[in-house]
Amino acid sequence: MNATVPRLLNDTCSRPVGMFTHYLRMPPSLFNNLATKLRSIIEKDTTRLREPVDDDMRLACTLRYLATGSSMGNLH
Repeated sequence: MNATVPRLLNDTCSRPVGMFTHYLRMPPSLFNNLATKLRSIIEKDTTRLREPVDDDMRLACTLRYLATGSSMGNLH
């Protein structure tokens, strides 16, 4: 996935609402609410071999996939 999602998720103070809503098809407040509710279900443990993908990033990738219908290769 390109650098757009990490930039949208990490820059919480100056997150452009229009860009966020356009990209994930929901406002940041709804995304944060959904992430809070799903965190216990989608979180992964750190292993000796790798660091897991951040929960918010996993949710954002899933939402983008569902919103666009793009292939996983396009989202990568």
